[in-house]
Amino acid sequence: MVRFALPFMVGIVLARWYALPWMWIAATWTLATVVVIRMLFWRVERPVRWRRGTAIVAWFLLSGATIHTLSRPEAHRSHFIHDIDRSGPWLVEVDAINGSSGRTLRLDATVKGRWIEGALLERTGRVMATLLPRDTTQGLRPGDRLLMDAPLEAIDRIADPGGFDRRAWAASKGIAHEIFVSADEWKLLDHRPHWTDPFANARAQVDHWLRRSGLPDRERGLVKALVLGQRDEVDRDQNTAFARSGTIHVLAVSGMHVGLIYLLIGQLLRGMGASTGWRWLRMIIILLVLWGYAGLTGGSPSVLRATVMFTLFSLAQLRDRRPDQLNSLFSAGFLLLVWDPGMLVQASFQLSFLAVLGILLFLKPIQRLWQPRWWVLEQLWSLAAVSLAAQAFTTPVSILLFNAFPVWFLPANLVIVTAMTFAVYLSIALLVLHTVPVIGPLIAWALTELLTFVGHTADLFAWMPGAYPAIRLGGTGVLLLYAIILLGGAWWAWRWRWAGWGLAFSLMLILTGWVFQARETHAQRQFVVYDNRKVLDAAFVCGRSLIAVGTDTTEEFLRAKVDRHMRYAGSSAMTLIPLADLQRNTVRTVDGTAFGAGVWVNDRMSVAFLTGDLRRPSRFAAPVDVVVIHDIQRMDTTALNGHLEQMGHLVLAGGMRWRHRAQWRSWAMAHGIPVHSVQDDGAFILRP
Repeated sequence: MVRFALPFMVGIVLARWYALPWMWIAATWTLATVVVIRMLFWRVERPVRWRRGTAIVAWFLLSGATIHTLSRPEAHRSHFIHDIDRSGPWLVEVDAINGSSGRTLRLDATVKGRWIEGALLERTGRVMATLLPRDTTQGLRPGDRLLMDAPLEAIDRIADPGGFDRRAWAASKGIAHEIFVSADEWKLLDHRPHWTDPFANARAQVDHWLRRSGLPDRERGLVKALVLGQRDEVDRDQNTAFARSGTIHVLAVSGMHVGLIYLLIGQLLRGMGASTGWRWLRMIIILLVLWGYAGLTGGSPSVLRATVMFTLFSLAQLRDRRPDQLNSLFSAGFLLLVWDPGMLVQASFQLSFLAVLGILLFLKPIQRLWQPRWWVLEQLWSLAAVSLAAQAFTTPVSILLFNAFPVWFLPANLVIVTAMTFAVYLSIALLVLHTVPVIGPLIAWALTELLTFVGHTADLFAWMPGAYPAIRLGGTGVLLLYAIILLGGAWWAWRWRWAGWGLAFSLMLILTGWVFQARETHAQRQFVVYDNRKVLDAAFVCGRSLIAVGTDTTEEFLRAKVDRHMRYAGSSAMTLIPLADLQRNTVRTVDGTAFGAGVWVNDRMSVAFLTGDLRRPSRFAAPVDVVVIHDIQRMDTTALNGHLEQMGHLVLAGGMRWRHRAQWRSWAMAHGIPVHSVQDDGAFILRP
């Protein structure tokens, strides 16, 4: 299956890079299918059988491109993107609940129709919805059909450099539009059957049991993440600690959790007979438990991937065969990509798939490096080998996504994954036995102590010296790093001499790339106004220095933005300046920039900051690339009429009233000046 799934994935990637008309590619695929079918029935001499194999591989590549192309909105005439007017009301069906708070509910939904002049017309497409609560909000579940009377809007908000890109995240799920609905603009119409329906009451009951279990709030949030896949009660500090320690995967219900359930049920049923009937019964029980757990966790893509893979393992064992784990992995990936080709660009799919692939390829060679005599050391070494093998294949993508690497991942995983294994089993025991006197409270106490230990351990490794250094790696660097891993593994494990030469060449290329990257980093210049709807936060990047200005430089929100920006830009030095210092009449210099009297300059760009009373004409000593307006008390748009030729961009900082933003937009558009509102458009990023 590997030789077919790989070209299928390549076809999806090519179709994303080079968009072709869907009718043309569908016709090409149809013709290619006819040719391949004819070739399968031809008698082919052995010396030329490679032609048939090549044709089949090419057909799978074309199939991947075709499936992705046909999944694009342009291929469906009923898709709502063809509507010029995208106002409501809309008929939508809930696909997944992404999270909830006391003020909003976030969900993914599929558009089913739109009412136009009283008639319901068919419409298709997916949207992200944000609902303000009403009486029925908490009871919403996948399969519910809602009426939403609000316009659809494109997800085009610009993310901070290195920050969470909501537009890219939505695009990975095939979503490019969103809808914001107030409490009186939506209502529940009915419910359509969904495969997770039988588990809805069980999820609610489990949530109720956990609230009655006596667990503290912090530990209960971890149990909900482990058992139900709900991370909305895991606080930000916990997420940060697990991410920096390289153990964030334990909070996302995925292959590890499904594998633990699979092993537990397998051990419990090991005493059943070896006849065909008993093996059938064992497989049915295992599959019922696995798919039941998938339903209990809401049927997230990561759980479905793992469940499909372990289902294939069980079917292979039923046939009295040793399951080919590599083929099972690629078969699971192939089936999931046929169902949703957009899954290939989702970070969760990439990381989980690559982690399992690394374990399958490198686990045994790593384990052979050491054969400890003591059982405890053997178990610890096995766990370390699993972590090393998984990290080998996930590291390049992780660096590309997060611009950092968790240095202490190995000891952190040894401790935390071991503890979390017991935590999963204790959580299941707590759900079953929480009402039993003595036993229930005892399990709750043990689970609380264990999860408290896990939290402290994650904090320890997260904030150790050099725990999360910034590392930048582009797409070419990722490919070269994978070449180094594969060639190094082949040279070390199988002693392939040519792999050693390829390894040396790849190392030379990646080192050369880092030299050029260092030169580009030293020469970079950038001005950013961060995505903050309330106040002004901005920064200059000059080479490896980042200088940030903010209303409150002690605020953790600003410091988190600056930290992510530093990783993204490859900066090694950071300076925070209070916003009030920019308006002082004294001139100061910091890391290649100078500021004072409301102007901030470096060797390539200049920025003017206007605040307070804008009824008087403003004066600039020289032309500026950007004018930032913030914290205005009174205004008159004619105050800048004398500087129309001296302005490159006009930026409206967060916290400005809607009426003032509208006036400045109208003024800028009338004079042909590019205008950007942080409150409406997100971050502003300018490079010379």
